[in-house]
Amino acid sequence: MKDSSRSELFLNPDAKAIDFYIAESTYPVIIKKLITRSPIVKRTGKKVKLYTPQLEKLLVDLFAEDKLFYFLKGSELMHIYSGLMMGERRGNLAGEDSVPFSSLPQVLPPYE
Repeated sequence: MKDSSRSELFLNPDAKAIDFYIAESTYPVIIKKLITRSPIVKRTGKKVKLYTPQLEKLLVDLFAEDKLFYFLKGSELMHIYSGLMMGERRGNLAGEDSVPFSSLPQVLPPYE
C-alpha cells in the first residue's frame, strides 16, 4: 500500500510517532487496532468484502484520541457534532451513516 500511493503509512502510532512524523506528514494514513465491541459496517463490492467503522465509532475516536486528532479540538469538534445533530433532526442523515446518539455511551473507551 505504501508503494502505491503518496501517503505515509503508520501502524498503531505512539505519541512520539504522532509528534515527530504524523504531524509533519502531508497525507498520513493511520491504521489502528479495532476494539472488538466497536460498531462496524460490512460493505461489499464485486470482489471485496470490507469492514469499516460506523460513524459513531469515528465520533468517539475524535473525542477520545486527543493526541491523534489534536487539530479537531475545541470549537471545531463542537461544530462537527452540532452539524451532525442538526442534520439528524432535519432528516438529512439516512441509512447506515445516521448516528444513533443513544448508543454512544456504549462505545466509549474505558476512562483511564
